[in-house]
Amino acid sequence: MDMKKAFGGAILFVAVCCCIWLLITLSTLREGDSCEVNGVRGTCQDIRACPSVDDLIIANTLCSFSRGQIVVCCKDLSVEKVVPVVRMMEENHSISAEIVSEGDSCDPISHVVVNVSTALAKCVQYQEALVYPCMQGVVGPAREPRCNWMPQALVSEGQNASPGEFPHMALLGYGRGVTEWLCGATIISELFVLTAAHCTYSAKSGPVTKIKIGIHERSGKALSPRKLYGVSQIHVYPRYRSPYKYHDIALLKTDRRMQLDRWAVPACLVAGSPVDDSEVLVTGWGTTVFRVLPNTLQKVILPRYPDKECVAKMRDVRLLPSGLDPATQMCYGDKNTRKDSCHGDSGGPAVVKHPEVSCMYLVIGVISWGRHCGVPNQPGVYTRVEYYLPWIEGIVW
Repeated sequence: MDMKKAFGGAILFVAVCCCIWLLITLSTLREGDSCEVNGVRGTCQDIRACPSVDDLIIANTLCSFSRGQIVVCCKDLSVEKVVPVVRMMEENHSISAEIVSEGDSCDPISHVVVNVSTALAKCVQYQEALVYPCMQGVVGPAREPRCNWMPQALVSEGQNASPGEFPHMALLGYGRGVTEWLCGATIISELFVLTAAHCTYSAKSGPVTKIKIGIHERSGKALSPRKLYGVSQIHVYPRYRSPYKYHDIALLKTDRRMQLDRWAVPACLVAGSPVDDSEVLVTGWGTTVFRVLPNTLQKVILPRYPDKECVAKMRDVRLLPSGLDPATQMCYGDKNTRKDSCHGDSGGPAVVKHPEVSCMYLVIGVISWGRHCGVPNQPGVYTRVEYYLPWIEGIVW
């Protein structure tokens, strides 16, 4: 019996040592550095000088451990949360936001990650505010799931999307009088949508002037003011040169803040973490393979072409005089069926379900161009979003 106890104690000691080693390895902030504890600002201090030490869980708050000194993230109790929890209230299909007080808030969904990109931090913020908002329940505050995802396995051919399934979708309009709705876009913040550079101007109607959000049907009858916005700024990537398809990416700023809700949720941007992009979900109101312009948002799953095949497919293309650039472009399409993005889908997103942030979509590419539409083994070209992340973050946030 004594030997069993001794053996068990040895195992416990080794496990504790491993945990401490792991925490030390992962925690590299120095004393005086800024930090966060569950979304609350703090400063790295010696554990003995931290007034909130009784509330700390060392595994979540350790900054560093050096020469016997334990440095923890000491909460600044005089400030509010960095990312406020938002309570959403629905009245007559309109949604307003009300910040929940610090003592009446829900726990964060995701653990706070130190030194994450701005894009990822915003992704988590939108998830907590719009997809899992903090609601006041009978027994206290709790997060209410408002996820509109549908099983991806059901998407075999191009088909109608469900209402709210892709709440990041936007439709772009052109003209000052009668509006033509010609391109797609992606909501990425309260003030910006992401699209293709060639979608910023129509030869027939002039520059893009309007943005619809939170819609399921192209017709968008009885639009409320909160779903229709003007374009106040157009940011085309500086190296884009029309009519060529290199660097075919742009940002549009709305004339006022978009009113976000469960039907209008920004998509997330690739921020450096490995992502399986072997197949993507492509959505839009563009023509179908039957050359019909649908009223309802369409969705389709497309596999990715290896870069070498993509380069070979795009040789001797007038709009790509230097060939396809794998650093900034990629190809998606089906080798055996007519599944494809088509005319009118340009500027819209190619997305995957975010592997780390529940019920959020991750934008992999922007629909740019295709030699053919709906022809087997003739892929479309997509602008690779990750390459442009520093440029996007510098403008949007």
